[in-house]
Amino acid sequence: MGLMSNSLVLLLTFLVGVAPASAQEKPTDPPGSATVKPGDLPLRRPVIFSYNHPWGSDKNPNSGWTDPWFMDFRKVRLSTATMVDHVDPKAYAAWRTPDRRILARVRQWAKPWKDDKAGDLIKAWDEALSREGIDGFAMDEFIGNKVTPELISVWVEAIKETRKRHPDKILAFWTDSGLGRVSLFGKTQQPLLQALRDHADFVMPEIYYREKTAQDFQTNPKPFRSFRDKVEEWEAQAPGITPKILMGLGTVQNADWGYDDLPDVDYGEFLAKQVEVCATDPVLKRMGGLALYAPGYLKPATLSRLNDAIIQHYKLKP
Repeated sequence: MGLMSNSLVLLLTFLVGVAPASAQEKPTDPPGSATVKPGDLPLRRPVIFSYNHPWGSDKNPNSGWTDPWFMDFRKVRLSTATMVDHVDPKAYAAWRTPDRRILARVRQWAKPWKDDKAGDLIKAWDEALSREGIDGFAMDEFIGNKVTPELISVWVEAIKETRKRHPDKILAFWTDSGLGRVSLFGKTQQPLLQALRDHADFVMPEIYYREKTAQDFQTNPKPFRSFRDKVEEWEAQAPGITPKILMGLGTVQNADWGYDDLPDVDYGEFLAKQVEVCATDPVLKRMGGLALYAPGYLKPATLSRLNDAIIQHYKLKP
């Protein structure tokens, strides 16, 4: 996902399923159960995966966020999600609800790598998945230009074995936008895409648009075309993968590396249009949902606009 701090020992994300309008009512407890406990309800489509950094650093000039460990999104429908750098009971108590999940952050490699790279990676992923309160992991990230046939074999083995060992855990994988690009790599990455299709819960291509690269989005009849191109490219190599894709949207504002880089463009509208494309395009609407990086850097008004767009275009109840 880029620009991550090496000092963070453990980062957590929340994975949230948003129900369709007909399923938005308050869930009833299962028969024989006094209460619905965190993690009891299945994830509901579309899934909104929200990934955030800890708050309060000099990388985030936005004002108004006072708690260093988690952010309050309760006033909006958007996933009420955050990321913390330690297992904080307060964070669990505040955010872990029956239809949300907490995912550990893991890497695509183990430290140190030895002769048995797949074994080392499986061990590292095992350790993350065994931590108390963890519902799965989000792997950060498969990077297209660093993929070799040797590494693909390691990753495929690790993915298969981890799924075998943890059938009930959520396995989510971020990927660089170049992963699976036939024009660059041919079909050498096809086995990895097929393993993700068969053994992952979600795969999240990071296609983060800046305003400068898509400033004609309001007049272009096919804006944000890279979204559909990526899904079609992956589907051609791994038929059936589309429902597992959560399209990665860049939702960073007012930071040195943010995507709000044209003062004359309404960034809320820019993000809303991306949501509309994903929710209404005949190909993209078959995806599992969206992966947001990282809405904690949005101004409150922009966050609300993004929230409204998700409700509107996915036809959800506020």
